[in-house]
Amino acid sequence: MERFDVDPDDVARAVDECGLFASVDGNALAELRDSFDGVRIFTGETLMTQGEQAEEMYIVRHGRLRATVVTSNGTEAVVGEIGKSEVVGEMAVITDQTRSATVRAMRDTELYRLPALAFSQLVQRHPGMLRPFATVVVKRLRDAMTAPLRPALPATIVLVPATDDDLVDFAHALATELADFDTVVLRAQDAEGRDNPAAWLLEIENRMQISLLIADREPTEWTRLCLRHADRINIVADDVAPSAPTPVELDPACRQRLEEIPVHLMMLHRGRPNSTAWLRQRTIESHVNVDPSDHSDVSRLARVITGRANVLVLGGGGARGFAHFGVARALDEAGVPVDGIIGTSAGAVVGGILARLRDPVEAQQQMIAWFDATRWRRDFNPPSVSLMSGRQMSTGLQELGAGLRIEDLPVSFAAVSCDLV
Repeated sequence: MERFDVDPDDVARAVDECGLFASVDGNALAELRDSFDGVRIFTGETLMTQGEQAEEMYIVRHGRLRATVVTSNGTEAVVGEIGKSEVVGEMAVITDQTRSATVRAMRDTELYRLPALAFSQLVQRHPGMLRPFATVVVKRLRDAMTAPLRPALPATIVLVPATDDDLVDFAHALATELADFDTVVLRAQDAEGRDNPAAWLLEIENRMQISLLIADREPTEWTRLCLRHADRINIVADDVAPSAPTPVELDPACRQRLEEIPVHLMMLHRGRPNSTAWLRQRTIESHVNVDPSDHSDVSRLARVITGRANVLVLGGGGARGFAHFGVARALDEAGVPVDGIIGTSAGAVVGGILARLRDPVEAQQQMIAWFDATRWRRDFNPPSVSLMSGRQMSTGLQELGAGLRIEDLPVSFAAVSCDLV
């Protein structure tokens, strides 16, 4: 960990953006801002350790942290990620308790640090600030307990090309769909002639909400710089490029970074994705199949990478599974996009065909046609293990799937299943 000089205006902006001190005003707020200093930690370094006494709280200026806890069985579990303008370590300081989690840097990170002693002295001088401050803290805790866990917004998203196509147009199309956020697209030529490209990237990150960095196809200095600054790394492939590891993935320095944070796959296609072959060659956190010429597909990708995706979860129920088509049609008519589908039993059958066709009306028609074929009636089995053998059902499901693997469906899909053997 090392210190850096802070800009008072930048500190003031960070204090305002984090929201934790929104109810503190007047002289107390001015003194609070003056109490912060700046610290920098590097990828893999530990900021705080579970069980240690709290001596400070932090606001992330830029970078990304990961919080983990040691569970009762001794394993380490990830409980969250902390990104730009978020606060970390405040609860232990306020309650004078030990740290509840270990926090490490996922990438080089700069933070504004408020010592616990400075906070305590500030409260003694301005006791009136404690009640509104505590109100904000309690509200944040209540919201965290009742609202779904949402990961920190990735401030720097890196696109690693694994295709011969130029990604500039695709990146700008994605930036357009990220219109709710201040987004900039940068590539190698934008950094040319700059004395300190790393500092330049950090300053851009400090001004913008999202930076889309297009890496080079080769492991150049620009590519390595992009990976060092990445909150989210995406390998961008297409349905014609070979699935073998790319030069960036084979480079030792780049490969080390790819092993430090999760890597995602964006499969660009025009009709039939080829994600399966790519997933067999590498460890991928998640993948999204995207038709770059389809506005709705690029919109779906934007929601996925910013943690705003809509996932439809369908339960079982035999013939009652047909009701799921009505739900899908209602969502479609209401203009609610479905970005992913999870199903079990009948819900998995309906969900799979919805993920393939994306049109609930056409999906329902195909399902009815298959059901009316009545072949499933010849599948009855004298009840020894189950009522039906499953052979006709399996054949029918393969026909409904049109030979596609789950990984290659246009919409992300998962089925709940178990192996009884």
